Amino acid sequence: MLQPDYVRFKWNTEYNRGQIDNKFRSDMGIICDGKIIGLRTHCRSWALTYYTAVRNGGASHFR
Repeated sequence: MLQPDYVRFKWNTEYNRGQIDNKFRSDMGIICDGKIIGLRTHCRSWALTYYTAVRNGGASHFR
């Protein structure tokens, strides 16, 4: 499985953090918003938890 750009690249090098944040929000909306309301909430919660961990960890170990 290919990893999204915000996971694959190091922060503050190839991409600006704001651009990565916007890309993540866009991807999350596409993936989660098509689900019924209960699953949508769960999907967004999981995605935000995962993204926060990756962002705080610097993502370099996901390469």
